[in-house]
Amino acid sequence: MLGLENILTRRGDFIQLVLVAAVLAFGVNVAAGGAVDLTAAPRAFFVIIGASLVAVSIAWLLAVSFRERHFTTTFEACFLFDPKDHALVLIDGYEFSYDLARAIHAILSENKAFRRDWDAEPLEPSSRGVPESPSADEFRPKAKKHAGHMQFLAITRLDVEEGGEEPKSAPLLRETIEYLILEELSLHLSGYFDDFADFGSYIRTYERKDIPTLLLENRVLSLLTKPVEERAAFIRALSGNKQPEGELHSMLTSSGAIYSRFQLTLPKDTVITRPEPGKIILENSRIKLSLTVEYGGWNTVAPNNFLESYVKVDLMEISQKQVNITVEYDVKALSLLRRSGWEYYKWVDSFASELESKMSFSHFLHRINWDSVSALMAMLKKEQAETRRSPQEGPREQSK
Repeated sequence: MLGLENILTRRGDFIQLVLVAAVLAFGVNVAAGGAVDLTAAPRAFFVIIGASLVAVSIAWLLAVSFRERHFTTTFEACFLFDPKDHALVLIDGYEFSYDLARAIHAILSENKAFRRDWDAEPLEPSSRGVPESPSADEFRPKAKKHAGHMQFLAITRLDVEEGGEEPKSAPLLRETIEYLILEELSLHLSGYFDDFADFGSYIRTYERKDIPTLLLENRVLSLLTKPVEERAAFIRALSGNKQPEGELHSMLTSSGAIYSRFQLTLPKDTVITRPEPGKIILENSRIKLSLTVEYGGWNTVAPNNFLESYVKVDLMEISQKQVNITVEYDVKALSLLRRSGWEYYKWVDSFASELESKMSFSHFLHRINWDSVSALMAMLKKEQAETRRSPQEGPREQSK
C-alpha cells in the first residue's frame, strides 16, 4: 500500500502532467495555425510562440519523468589502531580491516619515507615511544589484557584548526583507502565486462600510463601499481626464480610487498580525475561518478562487548577510527534521449552495493548477526554469574 506522502507526490505529478499537456496542445495548435501562411509577420510570430511552448513542455515532461537522476549512498567504515605500536589491528572476517592493514603494511615495509611519516606523526599520538621496525605481526589481533580491571572509554575527535595541518599519516591513510576503492572497482569492472563479447568499439581499458596525474597525486596507488621489475622488494623476491608467465595482474611476496596492476574497463570517453584529496571522479557523456573518502581523525564506538569478546583486545589500548565513504553519481539529462548502449553503464549500481557490503562496518555486524550473538553472550554471562552466587548444596534427604 502506498504511503500518504507518495500518494500526495503522485497527485502533484498528475496535476502538473495535465497542465503541461494543455500547454503542449495549445502550443501545437498555435504553431499549426501560424504555419498556414508564413509570409505574414503575425503568423511567423505565432509559429515561434507555438514551437517555444512545445519545446518547453517537452523539456518539463523530461525533467518530471526523470527527476531522480542523482543517487548517493554514504556508509561508515571502521578500523582499529594501536597507538603504542602505530599498527592496525585486524577484525576477523571484516574485509575492509584486512585489506587496509595489508596495504598499510606493504607501503610501510617498502618505502622508508612512508614509515617515517607514519611513526613521526601517527594517527593518534602515544607517550610510549616510537615502535621498532615493522613486522607482519603488528597487524594481527593483540591478546586481551587486564581482564576484570575497571575500564573507561573516551570519545574524541581530532579537529584540525584553521590554518593547521593534519598528521602526515592521515593523507597516507586516505590515499590507501582510495587505492582500495579503485582496486575494488577494477575487479568489479573486470567481472562485469567478461560477459560482453563485442564491446571493443564502446569500451576502453585504462591502464597505468593513462592516468599520470592520478599517480602523481596518490602515492600509494603509484607505489603498489609500479611494475615489479622497478621495485627492489620484488627484484629480491624474484632473484633466482623465474617470473610467472603470461600477464601479471597481482603479486604478493612473503615480506608483504604488493603489486597490483591498474586496469579499469570503462566507456571510451571516460575521464578519471582527482580534484581534491579523498575524491576521485569518473565522468563520461552519460554518467558522472564520484567516490569520496572522508577521514578527520574521528573516533567511533563499536557495539557493546565487541572489542573484548570478538576481537579479543583491551578497550583501553585500542582506538576505534571511523572513515566515511560516499558513492554518488548523476545521470546526465540529455543522455536519457539515447535508446541504446545503457548496458555499458549498469555496473554503477552493482558496484555501489558491492563496495558498501565489503567496507561498511554496519553491514559486517549484520552479516555476523552481532545483535543476536551479543544478546546470547550477555544471557550466558548473567546465568554464569547467578550460578556462582548460588550456594553449593548437596542432595536433600527426602522426608518420610
